[in-house]
Amino acid sequence: MKHILTTLLAMALLSACCGDNNEKEMPITVNIKYTGVDGNALKFAEEMTASGTVAAIRAEEGNLR
Repeated sequence: MKHILTTLLAMALLSACCGDNNEKEMPITVNIKYTGVDGNALKFAEEMTASGTVAAIRAEEGNLR
């Protein structure tokens, strides 16, 4: 979970510092690998999908997929 929060914080900082509309767009790909024991990684992924979090993130303007 610490790595996910670090990634989200980095994305927020990047968005804040580079959000000027006068700058050229730059695509960024973020791959998140979550690992856990006793099936917790799969449970986490299922929860994010079932809760609509994945769909909401993908639906944000500017996301390609």
